[in-house]
Amino acid sequence: MSIRPLLPEQKRAADPGLSAWVSASAGTGKTQVLTARVLRLLLAGARPDGLLALTFTKAAAAEMQTRIFETLSRWVRADDETLAAELAAIGAPADADTGRRARALFAEALETRGGLKVQTLHSFASSLLAAFPLEAGIAPGYETLDDRSALRIHAETLAERIGSGDAALLADLADLSVLGGEARVQEVIAKLLATRNVFEDVYNKAVDWRGLVRRGLGLPGSGSRDEVLAAALADDAFDWETVREYAGAMAAWGTKTGLDAADVLACVICASPEVRHDFLDDLVGAAFRKDGERRAAPKGLSDLHDRFCIVVGAVRDLAAGLDLAETAALHLRVGHALAAAYETRKEAAGALDYADLIVKAARLLSTLAAPFVLYKLDQRIDHILVDEGQDTNAAQWAIVEAIADEFFSGEGTRDEAETGTRTQFAVGDYKQAIFGFQGTDPRAFEAARTSAERRALSADKPFETIDLALSFRSAPAVLDVVDTVVETAGSAAFGIDGEISRHAAHRADAAGEVVLWPPVTGALDEEDAAEDAVPEDAERTLAANIARQVSGWLERGELLASKGRPIAAGDIMLLVRSRGSLVPALVSALMAARVPVAGADRLRLTQPLAVQDLLALVRFALQPGDDLSLAALLVSPFLGWTQDDLYGLAFNRRGTLWRTLRDRMDDKARAAEAWLGKVLARADYMAPFEFLEYVLSGEPQGRLRLLARLGEEARDPIEELLNQALAYEGANTPSLQGFLSWIEADDVEVKRDAEAAHDAVRIMTVHGSKGLQAPIIILADAASAVPKSAKPPLSLDLPGLGPAPLFFGSAKTLVGPARIAHEAETRAAGEEHMRLLYVALTRAEDRLYVGGALGKKPSKAKSWHGHVAEALAASAAQTVDDPVWGAVLRHASGTPAPAAAEAKASPQDAPAIPAWALAMPPQEERPPRPLAPSAPQDDDPAQPPPGPALRDAARRGQVLHQLFERIGGIAPANREAAMRAWLRRNAPDLDADAITAEVAGALADPGLAPWFAEGAYAEAPLSAVVEDVVITGTIDRLIVGEGLVRALDFKTGRSPPRDLAGVPQAHLRQMRAYRDALARIFPGRRVETALFYTAALRLIRVD
Repeated sequence: MSIRPLLPEQKRAADPGLSAWVSASAGTGKTQVLTARVLRLLLAGARPDGLLALTFTKAAAAEMQTRIFETLSRWVRADDETLAAELAAIGAPADADTGRRARALFAEALETRGGLKVQTLHSFASSLLAAFPLEAGIAPGYETLDDRSALRIHAETLAERIGSGDAALLADLADLSVLGGEARVQEVIAKLLATRNVFEDVYNKAVDWRGLVRRGLGLPGSGSRDEVLAAALADDAFDWETVREYAGAMAAWGTKTGLDAADVLACVICASPEVRHDFLDDLVGAAFRKDGERRAAPKGLSDLHDRFCIVVGAVRDLAAGLDLAETAALHLRVGHALAAAYETRKEAAGALDYADLIVKAARLLSTLAAPFVLYKLDQRIDHILVDEGQDTNAAQWAIVEAIADEFFSGEGTRDEAETGTRTQFAVGDYKQAIFGFQGTDPRAFEAARTSAERRALSADKPFETIDLALSFRSAPAVLDVVDTVVETAGSAAFGIDGEISRHAAHRADAAGEVVLWPPVTGALDEEDAAEDAVPEDAERTLAANIARQVSGWLERGELLASKGRPIAAGDIMLLVRSRGSLVPALVSALMAARVPVAGADRLRLTQPLAVQDLLALVRFALQPGDDLSLAALLVSPFLGWTQDDLYGLAFNRRGTLWRTLRDRMDDKARAAEAWLGKVLARADYMAPFEFLEYVLSGEPQGRLRLLARLGEEARDPIEELLNQALAYEGANTPSLQGFLSWIEADDVEVKRDAEAAHDAVRIMTVHGSKGLQAPIIILADAASAVPKSAKPPLSLDLPGLGPAPLFFGSAKTLVGPARIAHEAETRAAGEEHMRLLYVALTRAEDRLYVGGALGKKPSKAKSWHGHVAEALAASAAQTVDDPVWGAVLRHASGTPAPAAAEAKASPQDAPAIPAWALAMPPQEERPPRPLAPSAPQDDDPAQPPPGPALRDAARRGQVLHQLFERIGGIAPANREAAMRAWLRRNAPDLDADAITAEVAGALADPGLAPWFAEGAYAEAPLSAVVEDVVITGTIDRLIVGEGLVRALDFKTGRSPPRDLAGVPQAHLRQMRAYRDALARIFPGRRVETALFYTAALRLIRVD
């Protein structure tokens, strides 16, 4: 595939000689620009290992690396004309020198140590910490915890602290459970540990969290709630004159409401100062309704009523702030108690979690060790490229900026005459910043741009800000609606200052349409009648209508007008805001309509039916008496019984279901018993992965049975269960029971590859669709309301500690800085909600359909559906009748492409699977067990326990054994001195001179001397195959001559034999095995073997 020529502004962005910040709207080819910039940097002489390309996801990194290497490999094979055209397409010189450089880049990139560094920021941070562990203060060779492992350590930390008996923590946990529900405690703890940096400096210190939070809220830091309120209501602190004046006015008003208010206020006024705070609710109730709004002012008393509400509102806010401080301090106390224990557990395991990677890498580049680390990085990195800059958070930008700062601050470690101009590049789009829940903020992208521009210009280096607005993805009809939504909502609704540029369509005449389906409504139970709640029957109806619409397109072969071909299932992508109850309803409806569907992009591992059936099989294998598991297996795809068959077996049975099945004699029962028997026969001695793989791929053929009933969408969950089995075995002692408990303790979320489904409808969240596109997009839940308010925790600056998580109950209790923070968070959530709409709309290439479901009391806030309806109305969309939806709004434009000629292929039946593919492979032949003559064996026959004399003799024999092992390689003239030195150092309890003299005399014996000649091998390893028997061992002394090979083995037995007749048979077998092996190794040479018993200094020849 050749390169599409870049537009002028794209070529400018790819210029390797300047630093650039690119704002790229959806579909404008930012990945191509990023890839082209990498190619041009390499063509300009940049080292492959001098480029650092950072992406938001692993998939994006893989895609960019694939594009680069595909291009480089194509350049190697391309003819001169084609190569010159591709170089010109990306704005590079097309001369002969550049062509030669282009052809050499593929090999250069492959041979570069570590290859092209295209990776996520987390991956780069991990490699940085691994390179400088001591400077970062972490354990070398640390492990990065995955989500499951981190959650396990969370749970272990909580269990440890609960078991410690800390009464204060136990009381706080109890209060936390009462406050938010027991099931929510784990969620709250996970959030607290995610923001544990606030506790880092005070791990082992006592902290007055209540006082800190109060001061952060602008409230008195000391005193109990009652004391603070009593002080606020004191005569000299509170405006009682206004209260008395208002009470008198209400009494004069004379109505029942006025008189009741006057009576309540009289009681408050007459209370003694010490107990006035007990009447605070009465005082507040006189000014405000239960919903927190002011009561209506009596006629003619509006000014007095306003003053009264202001006075009372101040003390109401004080009380609310004190209550908020108690709630927030409760959470912070729990977080403080658990954070230190969590860090200790991670350190003991030598592990970091994902949050640690960024935090510790950023800290590494700002500590005393930073100059050394940056000096090392400056030697390696010449160019930085950042993808999806709008989704890079402040801590991640701090890492990038610390490295890039070296590019522009004086001379680097290398001369730029050799490296070329060092550059920083980033590409992103403010309108697509949708990952605020991960701590990202589009304002950080703008701040990073400003910082990069200032650094570059101050160093007299070129820098440009470039906008890309020409969409290569979407048809004009889709872009018209996108632009109109942006214009009608206003750029401020997206959190963007200034105007948002309109999109231009590269496919100017492409046929496209945007259709707004009317929202589906349904009945709602009274207990679920909250504003904007969607009834289940409405979701089912919506799902059924979508399935009917999609199946209609496929069955009648409706043409995709822009491409002139029939719509395929793979052309369709369904987007939802969240993975709620609508997703399974959509999957079920599409499957019922026989529409190929890939399922949701993420799912819980234990939810798919295929996994449930496999886990039921594991339960049955562990406990055949488990009637429920066996019943589930009988009606599963494994055995295919009907419910009637199961009822006939189970009703009025005597004993367990398994015994009843085994007693039945009909063919179906016999077949089921035989199939289950094969599984049971292997359950006791197979590890979890081997067991599951046997069931799936072995003789039971479980995978074929599951896929035949459940379809291809069952394949991914099956494979993920196998992956989890391998992960379990890698971290635990394998057992089926352990694996079952492990998999059920923490339900794993499976992330499916959205691009893997080639011809099936894809269902995913809008967040998951980022970076993807499809000819037809269906936005299925657009009628739901916008998020109403920010959820806890908020961020509150605490004196001396900085930002800390502020947990709260109701938003109505927020006061002062907390209320301001909540309003800012709510506003930011609304802005991100609109940016998410932009991302959803711009996934569509040709057709965009927008629908949703409503309750009986829809929210008053404008939904996505409402924004699109407003845009279509402004675009003069037509109302047309639709057989599925009734009246719909439709905006269409463009010229249909000519219908492509139908490829008529002769129908062919799928080839039958050969019998050998379904048969179990034969048992592998095991290699012969090696014969190991040198294996440890007892040199003595069984004897009574030795006395002191025998123990001394054994000690002496062992020392002599060690001595003879060592002296063989020493020249005879030096042996006696070496022996004395060794004995005095290693056996000071023995007489070194006597032993030396004894050994020297033995070595002088003509019969023994040849076995200790110079040039012999000590502890010589041996391995040979003799008559299909593998012989391995170690020979104490091996002498290899021209026609003779000698092998000597030392023995230390306390009772050495006098001659060959007394040698134990084990010793003889050992030496004969050595003889046979040596004869095989040294054919044609004579082999002699002997035993040397060190206790008696006696040599006995064997052969």
